[in-house]
Amino acid sequence: AEVERLQEHGCSVLCLDCPEGMLFGIDYSAWTVGPRFMGVKLVPPGLHYVYSSGSGEDVGVSRTGFFLYMRPKDVAVFRWDPATEELVRPDNPDEEARYADGVRGFDFDANLGPYPLDLSSQWSELT
Repeated sequence: AEVERLQEHGCSVLCLDCPEGMLFGIDYSAWTVGPRFMGVKLVPPGLHYVYSSGSGEDVGVSRTGFFLYMRPKDVAVFRWDPATEELVRPDNPDEEARYADGVRGFDFDANLGPYPLDLSSQWSELT
């Protein structure tokens, strides 16, 4: 039931140009990303913490992160900046809107991993 609800009302975080092997995390979960990674789908609306690092290594690596409040059906678009090694918003609002429309049209669906729903109740209790 929760998956069906999120297919209709869930949010997505699209991450462009992420290098293979970087660390991407949202809330309680983090992954070392593969070559096809472009973000996360089926994210419950609400407050989330998104973080990343240029390396999947946990030790001695700088990690950056930010809080992101998402309303139902929101799509947040970010691009990996190799110079600063962090996720940043695109400079062009039109480009951002086109990518968001692409996510809503399922153009990136095969490259978006599902939000870990088994941890969503713990996260919602915290926030």
